[in-house]
Amino acid sequence: AQLSDSLVDLAGLGLNMTVVANADILTELAFGPMPVDSATISDTWHIFLLTNSGSGVSDAWIDSVQFLKDGIAQVNASGANQMSYVRNWTQTALDTTASYTNLTSHTVLGATATDQVYGVVNGQFTMDRTDVTKSNGETTVRTLSLAGAMTNFTVERYSNWHSGCPTTGTFTIEATLTVTPSAGSPIVSTWMFDISLVNGRALITTTESGVSFVASADLCTM
Repeated sequence: AQLSDSLVDLAGLGLNMTVVANADILTELAFGPMPVDSATISDTWHIFLLTNSGSGVSDAWIDSVQFLKDGIAQVNASGANQMSYVRNWTQTALDTTASYTNLTSHTVLGATATDQVYGVVNGQFTMDRTDVTKSNGETTVRTLSLAGAMTNFTVERYSNWHSGCPTTGTFTIEATLTVTPSAGSPIVSTWMFDISLVNGRALITTTESGVSFVASADLCTM
């Protein structure tokens, strides 16, 4: 459940996709409440760079958006019926003398039928997170590596893309957790998450060491 919640939080960060889907030329307003360091256009890509330091960490985001018409890239959104979105995010601890967390992630999404009532989103993401715990002279390192794929997420085009309620879609995630204590061998476990969404309700199958668990949850309301 905590992993699923964190993935939802991660997916919600970044550009305001409502602005993205409706604007011709994007500005830093598309990024939301935080001003960006730069907003440029390069080879039909709208590129945003944002850095921020606070709460003991330094964050850096690079978000890129491209509009397409029948597979042909164009600078403006006018007449576009497809959209590509790429995000790179790094979070680095400013103080490593105490317990800290570092992470990196890469997300690639492609949306089609963006000129219709419902758009379809497909994509992949990877994330590596390292948690270092220091206590009583001992150090424990937990490394979580995630690789996921989003398939045929059908979302109402006129709601926020990042929080729209999917009518259908599947999400598969492979997670590898490595725990390295101060003494002894690392402990490695691998988890598989298969998530199916229908009208905002998620059916989640979690598998580890050949044992599966099934749960369901209402993520949003149609």
